[in-house]
Amino acid sequence: MIRRELEKRVLALVRERLESAQESAQQPEPGADLVADLGMDSLARAELWVCVEDEFGLRISDVDAEALRCADDIVDFVVKHRSA
Repeated sequence: MIRRELEKRVLALVRERLESAQESAQQPEPGADLVADLGMDSLARAELWVCVEDEFGLRISDVDAEALRCADDIVDFVVKHRSA
């Protein structure tokens, strides 16, 4: 899967979490900080990690989750761990 397609899928997951949590009406951009720019709280981020794990068949540790600050970080994580 090419990076652009992964980015679209990740942004769709972020958008879904924002809508369900009613955190932000803003359209997420790849480099937007999940907390500072989009206002995601810890519960919304935890739900996002579960969605990413389910969507891509990965496990995200607590340590890894702390480093995932934006959609670009999530895409990088998926690319790295799907090819591992």
